[in-house]
Amino acid sequence: YLLSREIKRVLRISKELMLQKEHLGITLESIGEGLITTDNDGKIIYMNPAAEYLTGWTNREAKNKTLQSIYDVINEETGLPFKNITNNIRQKGKSVKLETNTILRSKNGENRIISNNKSPLMDLDGNVLGAVLIFNDITHSKRNEEKIKKAIERYEILSRATSDTIWDWDIIEDSYQCCFR
Repeated sequence: YLLSREIKRVLRISKELMLQKEHLGITLESIGEGLITTDNDGKIIYMNPAAEYLTGWTNREAKNKTLQSIYDVINEETGLPFKNITNNIRQKGKSVKLETNTILRSKNGENRIISNNKSPLMDLDGNVLGAVLIFNDITHSKRNEEKIKKAIERYEILSRATSDTIWDWDIIEDSYQCCFR
């Protein structure tokens, strides 16, 4: 009787674990941000579909390759590569938000400006097992920010250079207002 009861309990727990694993897999596959996990040596364990799209590498191609060879990132301003990303994560032992001026160079040569975060992958005892990278394509929003900045600069130059009255349409208030005379 006790053995039969224990077998039922183990089967129930196994079923629950399989269901949790399935839910976790579905969640990771459906996240819109790129997600890459590595082992302690910096070799890729897993990439979700968004990471595959952004890097140009499939999970199968990238598995067991070093992060540096798949996640090809450079500083947007200097053009210099970020080195030893995995070592950096392991040494810090905590989540770190990387700069938003990072360019990801994909396998097919396409460049994207990304925002990204990196975190250590830890076991229950706090030992670092690897790294988790989460990244997102912000190319369009960054370009739009630059356009807005330039438009504001042109507007300010124009307003300083004229002696005429400038009226501005306030979209939120739905009214005109006088800015300069």
